[in-house]
Amino acid sequence: MNALLPIFFLLLSIPLLAQDTPDPYAWLEDVHSPQTRKWLREQEKACTSVLDRMRRKELGFTNLNRYSYTKFDLPAPEGKGFYKLMYNRLGRPPVLYRQRDLRHEPRVIFDPDLVSSRDKLVVSDFEESANGAYLAVSYGRNGSDWQEVSVVRTKNGTLTGDHLNNVKFSRLAWFGDGFFYLSYPRRGEFVSEGTPTLLYHSLGETQTDDLKVFGRQVNALVELDFKVTPTEEFLIIEETLDDEVISYYYADLRQGDIRLQPLLPRLNATLDVVANFGDTLVFLTNHGSGPNTVNWLTPDRPTEWHPLLPPVEEANLDWCRYIAGKLVCDYRNFLTHTVVFYSPTGEVEHTLAFDEGYSIGGFSAEGTSNSVVFYYGNYFTPPIVHALDLDTYITTLVDETKVTFRAEDFVVRTVEYPSSDGTAVPLTLVSRKDIRRDGSNPTLLKTYGGFGSVHEPHFDPGLVYFLEAGGVFAYAHVRGEGTLGNTWARAGRRTKKQNGIDDLIAAAEYLIREDYTDASHLGITGASHGGLMVGAALVQRPELFRAAVPIVGVFDMLNFEKYTVGVFHRDEFGSVEDLEEATYLRAYSPYHNVRPGVNYPTTLVLTSAGDNRVPPFHSYKFAARLQDNPGQENPILLRVEDRAGHYGANTLDGELFESADIYSFLLNVLR
Repeated sequence: MNALLPIFFLLLSIPLLAQDTPDPYAWLEDVHSPQTRKWLREQEKACTSVLDRMRRKELGFTNLNRYSYTKFDLPAPEGKGFYKLMYNRLGRPPVLYRQRDLRHEPRVIFDPDLVSSRDKLVVSDFEESANGAYLAVSYGRNGSDWQEVSVVRTKNGTLTGDHLNNVKFSRLAWFGDGFFYLSYPRRGEFVSEGTPTLLYHSLGETQTDDLKVFGRQVNALVELDFKVTPTEEFLIIEETLDDEVISYYYADLRQGDIRLQPLLPRLNATLDVVANFGDTLVFLTNHGSGPNTVNWLTPDRPTEWHPLLPPVEEANLDWCRYIAGKLVCDYRNFLTHTVVFYSPTGEVEHTLAFDEGYSIGGFSAEGTSNSVVFYYGNYFTPPIVHALDLDTYITTLVDETKVTFRAEDFVVRTVEYPSSDGTAVPLTLVSRKDIRRDGSNPTLLKTYGGFGSVHEPHFDPGLVYFLEAGGVFAYAHVRGEGTLGNTWARAGRRTKKQNGIDDLIAAAEYLIREDYTDASHLGITGASHGGLMVGAALVQRPELFRAAVPIVGVFDMLNFEKYTVGVFHRDEFGSVEDLEEATYLRAYSPYHNVRPGVNYPTTLVLTSAGDNRVPPFHSYKFAARLQDNPGQENPILLRVEDRAGHYGANTLDGELFESADIYSFLLNVLR
């Protein structure tokens, strides 16, 4: 009996670590209390005063506007038409347009303001029915992750009256006269997520009559995903329990109804079904017996896997899609993409090779056209859109944005630097070609650093403004990201999170050591998980930085699980319910490691009042602790975007003002 006592006390100590750690600004978690609202009004007044002055001094909005452009999504093939989102008025979210083909002018198919002109409704997804008669559109209010779905008649753009609520983290997938979607229980603002349910909505029915396809109450954390194959012949469901037990189920929709059967229960690996050819399911997997390959199986013998496309050893297979009768695969070697088109039986038909440092997008598998639309771009090149005829493989230019600067004046290069343990880490550098390495350049260091994400360069007019002003931009591909593969990602996960933070700190040291800049001219930024990385580097090595801009960051690592989607991120961060992991979380949690007496760099903390991905009080608490820290002399500002969510401003002018504030702040402080 006595031998069990140490284990008993060990289990007791796990929750006590969080409970016994001081949390002096916990009151800010009540975002609607009079005390919090008063505090936020004071923050807004102080921040607006400073940022307005900086923006005027740097001519931030004027200069940024010179490099901006009319923002739109590429024409995405969807069903029998092409769709794109375009801003057509200031102060409002983009409007969804449809065009019959690429030669015809687009027309408005869904205007969010006709649903609500009071809220800002932001379209997140749209799917056309197989017969082309209907379009299901999902949208969130004021940046919320909670989605609503409306159905539009494609013939005239009128609403059918079908309207769904409580949709979240869900695709829309048509089958017959309805579509599948995921719904979550709505239990209150910032409350931890509940268990999702897969439902089927029939046109003309009320949501309360929707068919429950899959969902169960178990004593475990449940995540669901689903897919309908392009032929609408198979439904595939992925269920994950407690971040580790992954099972797959299917329904053969050719029977006209939805009867679920097990496909690969407890596979414990990802299975991405791309298409079906009759009974043959084509798929990608990270399973040890078939990674980086395209394989096939049949539901009657699901454990017998057969290779369809051979593995490519020198690159990562990022995705494979079935587009107009072709299998299309993207092979990525660090920042270089090669897209290969195969016949359904695996013969190479065409290859598109892109220059290093360019991101690519499009290649949608949703349309029925024989043309595939794609784009490429980089930090200072807005997306260039092309269409590729899949019969002739002739490429034609669809759209190209004219810029008001000389893109040829800029250069992108990648170097490697040693981290604290000697690991070589890639660093992408962007600057004007005539920049001098004299240690005085305003320099902005950025990273994301988590969830195995792959960094893709994208055009940012604010960054062009920063570069034109003599700035240097550096992106650190730290451990925790997926740009170098799964092993690299795992090396910055859970109890190894400090590896990524060390990599980011080492990047700052490299930039200083190599005379790109010095500590008085170096800034750091990152969003979401990147905001966490900025906060951690900021509190651990404040002497390396002059300015910091953490955006919608996760700063309170002892309480992140209690709210919204935090419980789904235990696989990335670990859990306070595990003593070893809780100890690591406490060791790098930015909020808990602000040291009294330290004068931290001038910091602009950004968040959004409606962010239900990373609740805004993470930023509130972190900013408050920095501001009230004894010895803090440099300004600590908090900027809160109203009526917005995790991705910030959701109108064209709102995005420009937000970006102008960030880059005017950085140039003002770093110069």
